[in-house]
Amino acid sequence: MPALRPGYRRFEFHALKDKIPGSDPAQVPAAATISFYRLGATNRTAATITPSDPDPTIVTVDDPGSIQVGDQLAVGGSNLARFIVNSVLPPTSTDPPRLAISAITSMTLVGGERFIRLASQLTVFKDPYGLLSFGTSVICDAATGRAFAYVAEPRFDYTMSGGGGDPAGIS
Repeated sequence: MPALRPGYRRFEFHALKDKIPGSDPAQVPAAATISFYRLGATNRTAATITPSDPDPTIVTVDDPGSIQVGDQLAVGGSNLARFIVNSVLPPTSTDPPRLAISAITSMTLVGGERFIRLASQLTVFKDPYGLLSFGTSVICDAATGRAFAYVAEPRFDYTMSGGGGDPAGIS
């Protein structure tokens, strides 16, 4: 029987927060939960959209990643700014990739925001062989702010709840 070979990539995270929010910005370790998602997209369009808009809003993205029609997306790590993908428009000779979206909640979009695929979480693992699962999230140690996981996907999005700093990222 051949020996197992590691097939998963290690992801490490260090959560920090202000020592005393508003008065002491010194960074200290934070307890935080890191959740993992299949690759979304980076928005390049400024727009205000509401659920009452009669037609989908077209937004330009760098790359639609693994986004599919019907996906519910959130802006960054926000649970408040959500929308549904009506269509994924591939790039043409004159246009970059685009998404046609309809708002679930009213929102103002700005360029550079991540669109996170809420219903498409990744399972992450405790070992590089993918034998021991963490589930779809890991918790940073409160004393050190550190967490790690092994991930099968070469690229993915993650969100952080609790702690401080940016609520979303891409790896």
